[in-house]
Amino acid sequence: MGTILGRRYERVSFPAAVTVHNLDSGECFTGESIDLSRGGIGVFTERFIPQGASLRIVVQLPGGRGQAEVHGIVVRARTETGGAIMGVSFHTPLTPQLSPELCRVLDRK
Repeated sequence: MGTILGRRYERVSFPAAVTVHNLDSGECFTGESIDLSRGGIGVFTERFIPQGASLRIVVQLPGGRGQAEVHGIVVRARTETGGAIMGVSFHTPLTPQLSPELCRVLDRK
């Protein structure tokens, strides 16, 4: 795959419940993922989190197969009706060794 608008990894649609922990403010709230790549995740939450914030995101895996945890930084954020959409870049890209559950999701698409 080629790079699209500066992206290094292909994104796939990935609707899943998430719990977002803002490591800078200590706040924690729920949301939903929008898309996923090996390099990051798009998330909708009820609260706006500014660009540059460090996050821990717990993702509920599809089909009740448990949870996966990722860490990243907000690289894009905008308000939307009812909340905000954020683009989060992972500190370390997803690999089958570090995050086999999420890589399986990406490899199925």
